[in-house]
Amino acid sequence: MTQQPVTTVHLTAPAARIITTELRTADHTTETGGILLGHHTRNTVTVHHAGTPGPAAVRTPTYFLRDLAHDQALADEAFASDASVWVGEWHTHPTSRPVPSARDAATYRQLLDDPSSGNCAMTSTASSSTTTPYRIRCTPV
Repeated sequence: MTQQPVTTVHLTAPAARIITTELRTADHTTETGGILLGHHTRNTVTVHHAGTPGPAAVRTPTYFLRDLAHDQALADEAFASDASVWVGEWHTHPTSRPVPSARDAATYRQLLDDPSSGNCAMTSTASSSTTTPYRIRCTPV
């Protein structure tokens, strides 16, 4: 069954707390981020779980690479808990405006073109200097 295009994204309070805690405690000179896990039902994505970078993540002022083993452990736990699956990722841009970079756009285009990643790629950027700590945009295929 083909999913409907996503028009609504719900970020649950527990997922928002993970992101905002990471934003408050992270080194603000390097990018940080994590995975987003939840459900895609009809035209809505609900994010139940947000990840953190993990201890083996690569973080520089202009680049972020998640700790894949850390992400897999969270994904396994979330799936066992409530059948949540990967619905996207979030990360910061501490040295620039909180908008997707050219590298981000290329990565998400690659995800959108990969049928195994589902129907939607979510991008999120955050900045400790903004009053809204994150913005999630879901791009339907």
